[in-house]
Amino acid sequence: MFGKPVVRIVVAVASVVMVAAAVAPTQARAAGGCDAGPVSQPFLPWLDPAQYVLAPNGDFERGAADWQLDDGADVATGNETFFVGSGDDARALQLAPGGSATSRAFCISWNDPTLRFFVRKDGGPLSTLRVDVLYTGLLGDQESLALPALAGGDWAPTLPLPLAADLAVPPLLTDGNAQISLRFTAVGGGTWSVDDVYVDPFKTK
Repeated sequence: MFGKPVVRIVVAVASVVMVAAAVAPTQARAAGGCDAGPVSQPFLPWLDPAQYVLAPNGDFERGAADWQLDDGADVATGNETFFVGSGDDARALQLAPGGSATSRAFCISWNDPTLRFFVRKDGGPLSTLRVDVLYTGLLGDQESLALPALAGGDWAPTLPLPLAADLAVPPLLTDGNAQISLRFTAVGGGTWSVDDVYVDPFKTK
């Protein structure tokens, strides 16, 4: 298991390389061996030059495809207001209090350092959005990593949330790749909206 100083080094190196990745091609394969779809710079207006790839149906434009919706979760009309994917986008995930949405499993590697998306909260001042990264541990049991996500009443991008660096224990020490799922859960009395879920891959041509 890596110690905290090593994880900090990994994150620091990731930040440097992310800037260089801004000139990468628009389609690539992640360096660790995972397939990567088209890449873009959706967070450039917020001074984030890194190139990102959309999570499976991460814009929710195909409704609930690739997502399991539970306890009042739904895909509703109303896109995040910046339309970073397309001006024609018209849907977003909506989570009623206690509702959750879990993505299908997809591949990341230690070269996928961060997760970022757009979020909005309606009501429930003490309500929080729980973001879990689900993966299989070395003993074959399902484990989760909770990531912080803050929001106000207007659509806004989250900060880059650390992903692979925090998963550097299992399973990424095996072959460098892992299958993960993302789960969003509305905790407390508020209703949460989530849209345009992106992963930042390191890429090779």
